[in-house]
Amino acid sequence: MLAAAAVAAGCSRGVPATVPPPGGASQKLEIASSGHLLISAEIEGRAFPMILDTGASITSLSTATARELGVAPTGSMHINRTIVAPTATLRTLAISGVDHENLPIAIVDIPDALATGARGIVGLDVLARHDIVVDFAAQEFGVYPAGTLASSRRELVQIAYGANGLIMMDVVLDGRATVPAMLDLGAPVSVLNRSAGRAIGARGAATRLVARTGDARLGPVRAIVRDLGTFDRLGLAHRPALVLGTDLLADRVLGISYRDRVAFVSR
Repeated sequence: MLAAAAVAAGCSRGVPATVPPPGGASQKLEIASSGHLLISAEIEGRAFPMILDTGASITSLSTATARELGVAPTGSMHINRTIVAPTATLRTLAISGVDHENLPIAIVDIPDALATGARGIVGLDVLARHDIVVDFAAQEFGVYPAGTLASSRRELVQIAYGANGLIMMDVVLDGRATVPAMLDLGAPVSVLNRSAGRAIGARGAATRLVARTGDARLGPVRAIVRDLGTFDRLGLAHRPALVLGTDLLADRVLGISYRDRVAFVSR
């Protein structure tokens, strides 16, 4: 479920990238039966389906796709402190016509991605360079120049940077407890740690969950209660916390401005 978040390494911010047009550039968003979000990325001039994942700090390709493109490993990196994965550099990767050149990537086979037919993951090292909008109801993904969201008149919520640059935001659970949440678009199902489960009176391995961020009420969904390694890596193993997945965002519009540390969630 959260294997897509396994590619959590330091984001590369020095990659040359073109700026999206003022009105943005968009493409169709496919929602797989598993709940994963799929977009099209043009890699070395060829189009491939990729998972959209704000829970991944670095973009990755599967071993077979890297081999198919002739992308040779040039180094290695640790993933989640336990796995060593080859690394390489792509000459170009474009999403919605917006190019990113000389992009460092990991080469790793992530079961959730392979099961959807995706060839890899587009992570925050690419997404954080722009403002992005995910329209779940219209199934559309948009890329806008950084600063677009902050200059809009929408009701925005603050976000922060967690470990490895992952996106954090405060969320109120069941009207009872305000907890830090990691926004993970690579996770189809939201997960509470056991401490958060106790805070809202959850019993067992799953619970009904309603959440609120800003003025947006999210859910109800059936969330998992589990102490994932993700919470430990975020420094949240011993306090209530949430991995906020796409189930809580169904039928909403989500905008993220990584540079300006703000987000928008439609009501």
